[in-house]
Amino acid sequence: ESPANLRALLRIAHPLIADRIDYGRMTAESASFVLESFREREADLLRRAPYRSGPGGAEREVWIYLLLEHQSTPDPLMPFRLLLAMTQIWERERRAQEERRVPPGEQRLSPIVPIVFYTGRREWTSPGALDGLVEVPEDLRGFLPRHDTLFVSVHTDPAERLTVDDDALGWLLRLLRVEAESLETVEAIEEKAAEAIRSLAARGEAERARVFLRVVIGFVCHRREK
Repeated sequence: ESPANLRALLRIAHPLIADRIDYGRMTAESASFVLESFREREADLLRRAPYRSGPGGAEREVWIYLLLEHQSTPDPLMPFRLLLAMTQIWERERRAQEERRVPPGEQRLSPIVPIVFYTGRREWTSPGALDGLVEVPEDLRGFLPRHDTLFVSVHTDPAERLTVDDDALGWLLRLLRVEAESLETVEAIEEKAAEAIRSLAARGEAERARVFLRVVIGFVCHRREK
C-alpha cells in the first residue's frame, strides 16, 4: 500500500514505466477484483496515478492493478482472470463517468498496468497470454483480446533483478528466497537488508524503515529455526 514500495516493485518489473508514474499524486481505490474462490490465496491492490509518456509527453491517468499471488503453484488461467479483473475496473470507471453525466461520446477508459506478484517456489516465468488458453486457428487469432502483464516472481526471478536498485524492498524479497538455506547465507542477505533499511532512515523514510524492520524480525523469529 506504500507508494514508495509500489514504485520499488514496479522498478523491478519495468523501470521505464515505473519512472513515468507520479506516485505523489497516486490515489487509493478500495475495490477488490479477486474471485471469491481465490480469496484465501490472493490479494489485490488498485491504484490510480498520473502517467507521462516521456519528456514533454501528454499526462493522463492510468490504473495500476497489482495481484499478489500467494498460491504455491502457477495458475494457467491467469490471463483470463486478469482480463476479468480489467473489464470490471473499466466498467467501474464507465459507471463513474455516467454518474457524472459525461456524454457517451466523450467517455474514455484509462489504460491499466496489470502486475502479478508471485511468491510461490514452483517455477513460473510468465503469466502467459490469452491465446495460450484458446484453441484458435491462425486466421482467427486477431479476434482474441490481448494485454501485456508485468510479472515479478520472488523465488524464480534472477536474484540480481530483485535488488537492481539496492532498495530495501528488494533485499527483503531476497531474504524470503533464502529461508531454508544456511545461517551464513541468511546472515549475508540480512546484512544487506540492514544497510538498505538504515539508508531509508537516513533519507527520512522512518516509517518505511520501521515496517521493513518488523518484517525482518518476524522472518527471523517465525520462519527460521531457533
